Amino acid sequence: MNKRILTQNDFSDTAIARNETLFTLANGNLGLRGDFEERDACFHKGTYINGFESLVLSQSMYLKAFWDIAAIEIEGDTECEQALYCNLFHLLQSSGKDGKTSIAAKGLTAEGYEGHFFWDTEAYICPVFTYLKPDLAQKLLEYRYAILPQAKKRSQTMALKGALYPWRTINGEETSAYYPAGTAQYHINADIMYALKKYMQSGNNPQFSTFFDGIADISKLPLSKPAPDIFLEAARLVDAWPQNCVGIEDAQAGIDAIRDAGMFSIGIGDVKNADILLSSTKDLDLSQIQKLFF
Repeated sequence: MNKRILTQNDFSDTAIARNETLFTLANGNLGLRGDFEERDACFHKGTYINGFESLVLSQSMYLKAFWDIAAIEIEGDTECEQALYCNLFHLLQSSGKDGKTSIAAKGLTAEGYEGHFFWDTEAYICPVFTYLKPDLAQKLLEYRYAILPQAKKRSQTMALKGALYPWRTINGEETSAYYPAGTAQYHINADIMYALKKYMQSGNNPQFSTFFDGIADISKLPLSKPAPDIFLEAARLVDAWPQNCVGIEDAQAGIDAIRDAGMFSIGIGDVKNADILLSSTKDLDLSQIQKLFF
């Protein structure tokens, strides 16, 4: 196979559209091929590029796919239109894309806030990507899931139940140097749930299935709690008989729905008629659930 290094002219939209079809080689290098229908043929007859040229091409493809969706036209106001483009580009380039990072408060433009992640990501930025680039929005949400253990630990530190996400962070721990401000921020959990709800209701196909055996979507069911539909659907998704399932709820409507579904119920807080009543999920252990069946 003859190897050639493509020039900048080969990267133009007109050149690619006229002569080539894009694909990716198994070794990670981007490739260009002509009128070959089978990919295998490309390894023998196509040309390939690597190094800086492949990065230029992959970046062009990435941005073109983004702008095909994110392009905004404001008739009669070119300056405002360009400002929106500039801001969208800054959001795109600044965002973490691996599920282990988020967006620094100053993006990549300045060192303010020492690169820490704030709640602004979920309140303002994640919803933008929910509609323009859903895979990126999901990675931002996956980051919050990844630091959930630290949020639970912080909750204990603050003498609270459940999880308490930090005001500013990188690795999941509170990094604010100003204690009164860092400990006063209790809205971060709500910001995260706001972004997650936006994402789940946007019509995207969330790929959170790696974390669960099944996800029951109440919006696709005819009735909500206290009807048992959501719990029956959950049992169906995991291929289990309702009488072999246990539901956990902190609302009376939820407990009623679980019981009507024919399942065992565990109530948290101020609820009635549950098979097991607990003040907190922290009080729950496996032996209690086993006693329901044996």
